[in-house]
Amino acid sequence: KKVEIANLRMRDQIFTVFPLPPMNREARFDGIIGYELFRRLVVGIDYDKSTLHLIVPGHFDYSGSGVSVPIRFRGQIPFVSGQLDGLPAEFTIDTGNAYVLDLVRPFWERNRLDEKYKARLSTVTGRGLGGMSHGMPARIESLRLGSVELRGLIAVLSEQRSGIYAEDYVSGNVGEEILSLFNLVFDYSRKRIIFERNQREN
Repeated sequence: KKVEIANLRMRDQIFTVFPLPPMNREARFDGIIGYELFRRLVVGIDYDKSTLHLIVPGHFDYSGSGVSVPIRFRGQIPFVSGQLDGLPAEFTIDTGNAYVLDLVRPFWERNRLDEKYKARLSTVTGRGLGGMSHGMPARIESLRLGSVELRGLIAVLSEQRSGIYAEDYVSGNVGEEILSLFNLVFDYSRKRIIFERNQREN
């Protein structure tokens, strides 16, 4: 019923209990912090300092040099409009995805990206609550998230036929390997994510 993170206390919380896939010792954890926290507070993730900042929205006034990218929601999932090598695209933002960029099957099939990128090699690309996932790695030229642009990234053309990676309302899922190139501010109250260049990106 109660969650405590440093001096933050959240009461009368509803928890979901589920089995986690086997993990190595370094990756072990006891729970996942998600939407219930993000919708109440401004959440800053400083990858340079490995620090999490939790701020009451009414006390938050951003004055840094970051780029503000608008977000919208489908249920509890944040979406960002952008482009993939010039193609209009809609991306989910997922700090829980340890990988780079997963492109959903309907999107890459519709645009024949397997042919464009000459993607042929199928491999295991991740492991999550749904088990193993498979896809074909490919190098893309440009990814845009709002006005933020990144170049020369590796994407994965997902081969999944069920779940979010088989849905046609989204183009891809942006994971931590991209997100950690920035220090991030998730400001759900103002429907935005602020991307600040950090030392890793530079």
